[in-house]
Amino acid sequence: MYKRQAEWFAEIRPTRSSGAGYDPAAADTYVWKYLLPEAFDALAFVDQTTPTRMVDPSNYVRVPTMPAAANLNFETAGDDGVPEGWNVWTKLTRFGFKIGTTTDRPYRGDRAAVIRRDPVDELGEASGNIAQYIDAAPYRGTRVILRAAARTEPIGAGISFLRLRVLPESIADAHEDPPALYDSLDACRVESAEWQVYEIEADIPESASSISFGLFLAGSGAAWLDDVSLKRMDG
Repeated sequence: MYKRQAEWFAEIRPTRSSGAGYDPAAADTYVWKYLLPEAFDALAFVDQTTPTRMVDPSNYVRVPTMPAAANLNFETAGDDGVPEGWNVWTKLTRFGFKIGTTTDRPYRGDRAAVIRRDPVDELGEASGNIAQYIDAAPYRGTRVILRAAARTEPIGAGISFLRLRVLPESIADAHEDPPALYDSLDACRVESAEWQVYEIEADIPESASSISFGLFLAGSGAAWLDDVSLKRMDG
């Protein structure tokens, strides 16, 4: 029995992923293919579920894809503290995340981005994140390197990580990421309370439409990001 189970998990499996919305007329677009042991930490069987109900429509706005990366040192921020050019999902405030910029101990310049969450606010499974989505056209057919300075002060089981994704199409909203052509997931862990420089490399296929990169915090604590760059390795 265990051998059959191991063989089943060793093959790539189609997985339905609908987020908070689902269109029965386009059911095939919600099926992603995963090698399950690499994509998930645990799997649970639920026999029946009920439809989701939207709490706040403003949480589901279109995520802008910019022509090029911008404000990579976080020096420019709006009145709410969110750095210009970076996407911060407004729903994350309901999960206790506070995301913005700080002048406290930046890696370079006057500001750094910061994600915080207290343990008492640790509700739900969402990860706090700050990300940018840019047009992949200038990078197609090349290998890129994402480089950024980061540090973290986790609480309990909290983790933070730098993440790079290559996507086949633009993002409709925060819940509708298409299956990624490349996704570093949480492989690039940020584990030091002092600033360290982290790097992720990836090939950008000709079919790529957009590139997403940023910092994630799962659980509680704080994580900082600064001095980000995304460059072609052939130039």
